[in-house]
Amino acid sequence: MSEGKEKLCCWLSLVFTKVHLRDFKNRISPDLREDHEVIGDKHSLGELHHIHALARAGLFGISIDTKIFGSITIVRIDYSGEPTFDYCDNLLGRGILLRVNDLAIIHTFDDCGAVSSMLEHQLAALNSPLSKLQLRELYARHLAANAHIKERPEFLTRIDPTNAEPIISANIPEELTTYPYSPTIFGHFLAGSIGNHASSISIDGQTGGDALELIETGHVSFLFDEDGKFIAP
Repeated sequence: MSEGKEKLCCWLSLVFTKVHLRDFKNRISPDLREDHEVIGDKHSLGELHHIHALARAGLFGISIDTKIFGSITIVRIDYSGEPTFDYCDNLLGRGILLRVNDLAIIHTFDDCGAVSSMLEHQLAALNSPLSKLQLRELYARHLAANAHIKERPEFLTRIDPTNAEPIISANIPEELTTYPYSPTIFGHFLAGSIGNHASSISIDGQTGGDALELIETGHVSFLFDEDGKFIAP
């Protein structure tokens, strides 16, 4: 991985960390008459530990073993008439989507590149700029692939024997093993990533929440047709 990509991955880790730390100040309900519970109360901080370590590494001069960086996908987007910025993240899937103008970045933080291998053929089929819904689906596919990894890397900070300096490293399984594919896991991530776009979708005549229920089955795709071919927007 080039130095530019390493810096990009660390910067995305910083963005992700700051967003989720802010959740400890953001109320679940903006209605002051409701309970004062904050979004962060729902978080499992163990999911954030490795990403936080990457985000702070540069500040404390800690080296990073390049093999630990996750999958990163950069795609072009057809954003005509759309806002120039888009952002999604998911703590459970340890993934982030960031778009500015027609350029979008999807990154999974803790798979050590496995997700890129799992989605290799799907990524190769993308031969034109994506629509906003297709981008959200591609992001959901990254999250779902990450969730299907069975034997995960074990991250640690150790002392590099060559210079006696701390380095963030990982014990990576020799072979990639995955759980049997579950469409509903993909469907869950896709429905969650679509969010407020649901009002603009129609699936078999269903819109809004009813459309999201169909999406949650995992058998709806905006990217590929029934033969697995890319659907040009």
